[in-house]
Amino acid sequence: MRTTIASSEIFGVDPEGVPRRLTLAVGSPRRIDGEPGWQCRIAVVDILRPTTVVGDDSFVALATAIERILRTLGELRERGWSFSLDPAGREPIDPDDWPVAAAICETRG
Repeated sequence: MRTTIASSEIFGVDPEGVPRRLTLAVGSPRRIDGEPGWQCRIAVVDILRPTTVVGDDSFVALATAIERILRTLGELRERGWSFSLDPAGREPIDPDDWPVAAAICETRG
């Protein structure tokens, strides 16, 4: 992505027990050329190829981008993945428990 404005590195273990480093990335919101609305590029490196999400304005596009990344992690968890903040798995995380996930879900209903 050209202009990544936010990224985070976490660690995952796939259903076969293979550990993976995952980089979550969100690009800068940009106006959609010739149309109303905004777009953001997102990626979960090696899992979700760079994808574009859209919103009515830059804030909604950014919130949608974060929501899509968290949804992707939730789908992986349902398929047997686990996640942590450290490679050894001593600091497990649940995408649904991240404060940003709770805030987005509350506003989206």
